[in-house]
Amino acid sequence: MGGLLKYIDDYTVKTRVVPFFLTLLPVIFVFYLWAPKSFEIKNGIGSAMLLLAILLIGAQVGRDSGKKKEYALYKSWGGPPTTRFLRHSNTEFNSVRRTRCHNKLQQMIPDIKIPSVEEEKNNPKLADEIYEACVKYIISQTRDIDKYPLLYKENVNYGFLRNLWGLKKFGICMSILSIILSCLYIGINWCKGSHITLESIFIMLLCLVILLSWIFWVKPDKVRIAAEAYAKRLLECCETIK
Repeated sequence: MGGLLKYIDDYTVKTRVVPFFLTLLPVIFVFYLWAPKSFEIKNGIGSAMLLLAILLIGAQVGRDSGKKKEYALYKSWGGPPTTRFLRHSNTEFNSVRRTRCHNKLQQMIPDIKIPSVEEEKNNPKLADEIYEACVKYIISQTRDIDKYPLLYKENVNYGFLRNLWGLKKFGICMSILSIILSCLYIGINWCKGSHITLESIFIMLLCLVILLSWIFWVKPDKVRIAAEAYAKRLLECCETIK
């Protein structure tokens, strides 16, 4: 466990651990129905440690799933938001800010020539590669969380939603499984003539709400909004880099 804990940091928890935890949340609720004693203090410590280990291992799964879907998202958007916003042809980003950003980038990275309108038009692939290199440079200069707190928050928000999108199918499967198990629990107690508690009904409905959230709320447009907000904030930081 100690070896796993060394990989925990604020970014990892918020963007990787939390999304994976949300996929397991309905299963945890149902597990409480079937084995309530596992949540007692004397037994809960072991269960909590096991859950922590699963979350830390699963966090990498969430990150990988999000990264795998990221390329497809970028392709459907016409490229990464930062690259799109740096293009002369782009109309989504403020043109005055883009020009100022181009000028500042040219000063900061003199060995890279920012494409002109014509150069971008004649060779869009090379232009994008130059913009991507510039973005990597900006990122390398804005890693200080204390100096760029708003940028960090936007990055965390994007990472969280991207990984949540990557885990969507798994989250839906876990929610469906939890609904089935909660219905089975209620059915078995009903057949036995036992009292059906409000708690069991509430957990079943909660699992249903979580399932609907995965289906109707976790969508690419949510990821895009967060990605573009981060991209705009990142490019705005260009003017403050010395």
